[in-house]
Amino acid sequence: MYWGKCLKSEDKSKKKTLGKKIQMRRKELGFKNQQALADAMGKTQYDIGRWEAGIHEPKGENLEELLKSLKWTRTDLFGQEPKELRDATISRLSDEITALKAFIRSRGYDPDNLPGPVLESPGPLVLKETQDQKKKK
Repeated sequence: MYWGKCLKSEDKSKKKTLGKKIQMRRKELGFKNQQALADAMGKTQYDIGRWEAGIHEPKGENLEELLKSLKWTRTDLFGQEPKELRDATISRLSDEITALKAFIRSRGYDPDNLPGPVLESPGPLVLKETQDQKKKK
């Protein structure tokens, strides 16, 4: 339960920081108020207000339209978060590849030198024997 509260608190903090960035950029570009940005985006002042207050984050098409209106990139808005996310994804995928190679080795195959299609699909990972491997037995 404690970790859930910590994560929620951290999430709220990130949203508020993001909201402050949106507000500062809006003012930098001369949008005199939230309504002016909302008009430029085809949104309501209520939407902009919730983003700036950190109640909600813009996502999907709203995020793309916001970035366009604020003349920003994702990196401008999120800072290093996308890189951190990429690094975590790369690390996770690397771990999955390592586990898959270990599984392939456990079945007597060299994962770096697999001959042709050796996987059956759909269903769980099952290696087929190739003609060469059958002859070796």
